[in-house]
Amino acid sequence: MTSELENLTVPELQEAALRLLRVEPVGQSDELWEHVCELQARGEEQTFTRASGWCADADPLVRELGADVIAQLGHRDASPRPFDEASLPILLGLLRDDDTRVREAALAGIGQTEAELSDWSLDDLRACATHEVTSVRSALARALNTFLRVESDEVLGLCFQLMEDPDDEVRNWATFQLGSFEDLDNGSIREALLGRVRDTDAMVRAEALSGLALRKDERVPKLLFAELRGGEVEGPVFEAIAEMPDAKYVPLLTELEPTHGGSAYFADALEACRF
Repeated sequence: MTSELENLTVPELQEAALRLLRVEPVGQSDELWEHVCELQARGEEQTFTRASGWCADADPLVRELGADVIAQLGHRDASPRPFDEASLPILLGLLRDDDTRVREAALAGIGQTEAELSDWSLDDLRACATHEVTSVRSALARALNTFLRVESDEVLGLCFQLMEDPDDEVRNWATFQLGSFEDLDNGSIREALLGRVRDTDAMVRAEALSGLALRKDERVPKLLFAELRGGEVEGPVFEAIAEMPDAKYVPLLTELEPTHGGSAYFADALEACRF
């Protein structure tokens, strides 16, 4: 399919994408996404102009398509991408859209942007963070990497809120995003991560431990021993061990080798502890 798409002109790709919107699953078919990716890769000015117009269309499927296209337009050869700064205000505006899929597409694009946030609405984020549809809250959690760059207490508060969401995936993404920002470090952040070490979901616990280990928190070793003995050990636990290695972990890691030995994270942790 890719070689066939390369032979199409940009207008032909655009029209084909519009036709494929109605193919089942509506707005999500593999063939549609192949066309979206080809449009993104070419990064043409005419595609940005057309897709920007789609973002204001009366049909929510077309608005969603527009957000999907401009989200990573020009990703093939350019960094930063040439349309990120122009696309960001459009995507931020779509956070107020009545259609949940449009909001999710906008959040996905915001999470991919390399542009600096300057004009954004905390109320829009709050509305997404408290949205009744779980996938919208999850999309915001996945986009937190962009919003956390502004180092706002209000954004941190929303992140803390999402880290306590009823949905495992939302908590996991929010915990991962905060944990990965090791330069963001204060008592409130560490306590929020510590709270997730007690989570019922193993991956959430693992991401919290990884985040605390990145900050070299002195409570990590005791917590890691407990997690290693707990039975369900996820990859970020091994990342945490590699950040704060200790030969005392080796016996427990050796016990886990039959089930985790194929993991690169496990291998790095074991090597680090055998220094």
